[in-house]
Amino acid sequence: MPDAPVVFRSRFGIVLTIMFWAIAAVGTISAIVDGMPPAVPGAFLTAAWFVWLLFWRPSVVVDADGTEFRNILRDVEIPFSSVETVRTQYALTVVTAGRTYRAWAMPAPSSVNPKHVRPGREEQARNNDSPATAAARLIRRGAETAAAGADGAVTARWQPVLCAISVALPLACVALALTAH
Repeated sequence: MPDAPVVFRSRFGIVLTIMFWAIAAVGTISAIVDGMPPAVPGAFLTAAWFVWLLFWRPSVVVDADGTEFRNILRDVEIPFSSVETVRTQYALTVVTAGRTYRAWAMPAPSSVNPKHVRPGREEQARNNDSPATAAARLIRRGAETAAAGADGAVTARWQPVLCAISVALPLACVALALTAH
């Protein structure tokens, strides 16, 4: 298992977030310079927050003890000892004792199917794996080597700070818009 945590995150999500932040920064600065109502820069900042929340934050972290799914507003820590099955049909999915956990950050891999790889090209196909497939491989390897009888309690927790910001920002924009006149 990896000595240091391995983080899987959508490259597209990172690029999209950076591009949107650049646009939001220009829009915010322009709105302030042009003397627009405070709700306008607030709307840009609120949109930038939600783009980050939806496209940058989701990730899958695999370390020596297990995996963590950092979804939009909720994180799930899954020890390797509790993993029963790992699937990548629609999204990276880990099944534990009767529960199923999906990673928002890891949609299904592309249509490249190992069954369609020509003999002798298996290693090339492995090197071209999607992030979901690579993460699934690490999780399966960890589950196979997990100590039998180890504490396998899955921990799922909401992120109250992220939830509060996600509610407060739109409410603040509405309040600014209503009080601007």
